[in-house]
Amino acid sequence: MKRLFKIVILLVVLGVLLTACLPQSVTQRFVELPDPLKNGFTVFIVTAITGAVLWLVTKVPFLGFLVPYSEPFGLLVASALLELIQTATPTAYGPVVILVLQLILLLLGGITMVRALRLQGVRGFRW
Repeated sequence: MKRLFKIVILLVVLGVLLTACLPQSVTQRFVELPDPLKNGFTVFIVTAITGAVLWLVTKVPFLGFLVPYSEPFGLLVASALLELIQTATPTAYGPVVILVLQLILLLLGGITMVRALRLQGVRGFRW
């Protein structure tokens, strides 16, 4: 496990160093995601992180001080993830990535809706 951790750290440092050496014409090209897609992922990530923090607080009560910071941390993770997706996507695959992300967001919304309806006891969604 320690060896794997060292390899991951080495790859991250190497990746940062290699991207710093790239010419600006290569690093400035990125795919711009549509605003509704950015908003959808931001809402999902903030909700997931807030839920995870609340679950963690129910298991470990003395971590209650983390609750006010869950939403800003979720926004930070969401913006970092969206920036990573935009910069890591080649411009040639932009439309494909946008469609795949829309599909993922649609599936997450559908799963969330079915789960909420099942918890409320709606007749067609009880198993």
